[in-house]
Amino acid sequence: MEILFSAKNKEKYKLIFDFVWDFRYSIENASIDRFCQFRKFKTAELIDNSIYTVDNSKYIKYFKE
Repeated sequence: MEILFSAKNKEKYKLIFDFVWDFRYSIENASIDRFCQFRKFKTAELIDNSIYTVDNSKYIKYFKE
């Protein structure tokens, strides 16, 4: 899977995932709401962007099993 994106400084990047367990589409409005809620409570060490990784979630543990 490849994701093309540009940074705030207008530089362009390609993010490549070579081992994708699952890819699901969601309703856009629900995604926007979820990320807005996430940003309200984000910790200081998180960078404010639109790409997030999830570590040690129940969802990932499900796929590992």
